[in-house]
Amino acid sequence: MNLKVKSALVLAVLALMASGLTAFANQGNSQRAERESVTFEVGDIEGESTLLRNNNGIQMRLNASGLDPGDVATVWWVLFEGDEIRSAFYGAGSVVGGSGKANFAAHLPEGRLTVDPDFEANQLVMGEAEDAILGDARNEDVMLVLRTHGPRIPGLMSEMLKTHDAGCTSALDGAENRDANHPLLNEGDLPHLAGPNTCMNLAMVLHEAN
Repeated sequence: MNLKVKSALVLAVLALMASGLTAFANQGNSQRAERESVTFEVGDIEGESTLLRNNNGIQMRLNASGLDPGDVATVWWVLFEGDEIRSAFYGAGSVVGGSGKANFAAHLPEGRLTVDPDFEANQLVMGEAEDAILGDARNEDVMLVLRTHGPRIPGLMSEMLKTHDAGCTSALDGAENRDANHPLLNEGDLPHLAGPNTCMNLAMVLHEAN
């Protein structure tokens, strides 16, 4: 599998294992859909990512195990322009269960921005808003990035589930997070969204178009 250079987004290159491509026809739907499932294993973390493509968009499901129970985790869409990253933006969020498992699901329609306007500055982490619009669901490579935000922080759960760095010290890196109108959290030098946790990417899963 051709894994293009993704260093602009990913803090570290993570191991990736891929498996089979299948296709089927949706019952009650005349559009033929394509389903691709990719398994991955990175250290103790393993799981499966599935994309379902049709003429209207892409549905993703990602299941992972081996995560830290009680942590907040998110999944991010990555779209490409040729070999280069065009855009990276929010897909889904979940709290890891007591067994260390988490499940994610999201739909990316063609021709429509899915970034939440209330969180846009922290959901669109690469590219402009127009770059995050899917043009051709059947023929665009897509990468999913699994990310941890560390343990849950009371009062920040919504942000941790929906943004790139909420709950973590890395939230201090972006000027968009320095909002003097929000109350400080815990220590006086941590503005809104920031916290003591460490956010990091745990796994990348590349789904290449046919």
